[in-house]
Amino acid sequence: MEKFGSAFSIGDKVMQIENNYGREVYNGDIGFVAEIDREEYELVAEFDGRLVRYPFGELDELVLCYATTLHKSQGSEYPVGVIPLST
Repeated sequence: MEKFGSAFSIGDKVMQIENNYGREVYNGDIGFVAEIDREEYELVAEFDGRLVRYPFGELDELVLCYATTLHKSQGSEYPVGVIPLST
């Protein structure tokens, strides 16, 4: 499923990039694509065991998240961040 410059597939790791109080997902929340319903025009993402539905027109709230910046990870409140450095 391609939308807003990203190609989403079932199992992809995604990050919510803005607060959405109606869906109860917030900037920095990490989830996984659980379902893509082409008949209903929506993507279903799982955040901590909770399924959240996104109409295709609102997928700009999600980005693929196989890697992220420390700044973006602040919203996820990770207990630790790893910064690989090289000389």
